[in-house]
Amino acid sequence: MVEKLTEDQRKVLIIWGFLGLFLAILLIIIGSKKLAHKNNYELDKDYVVVKNYSRYYTITKIIDKYYTAINDGRYDAAVNMLDDKYKKDNNISSANVRDTLKYDVKVSFNGSLMCSKRFAKGYTSYYVSGNVIGSNVDKEFDKVYYEVVLNEMEMRFSIKKIDASTFGGACNA
Repeated sequence: MVEKLTEDQRKVLIIWGFLGLFLAILLIIIGSKKLAHKNNYELDKDYVVVKNYSRYYTITKIIDKYYTAINDGRYDAAVNMLDDKYKKDNNISSANVRDTLKYDVKVSFNGSLMCSKRFAKGYTSYYVSGNVIGSNVDKEFDKVYYEVVLNEMEMRFSIKKIDASTFGGACNA
């Protein structure tokens, strides 16, 4: 079939062949750089203030979801949100998770400062400070601190209460 082509048609075919080869090599180079960039995942050395409002509201909503589960009597759901080691160390179960909030009224969480640290590929720890507020009463109860660990690959999380000294103020400064 190539034998039937004119000299000009053969030149055009060769030019298209080189152009296709050039584009294929270019795509391979770009793909390998993207793959190298994905494998070059940087971890954080210190906690930094979260400035991404979308992430901030997502994480504070997780803590408030924990409060809502307890307020609604869904104790199994609340316990499933907690960090396994935290549950074991504090002997928390469905039977006593309600006692972790220690308030006689329904409460919610209002976040204030949040810091984050990537500690492994796909895992980020968030330190969150905020206030416990009454849901149906105009009252602010306590300042509390939590750590939320987010597994970004599976979009799973775990929560544990921490103390003020662990939080360390403005991102362990």
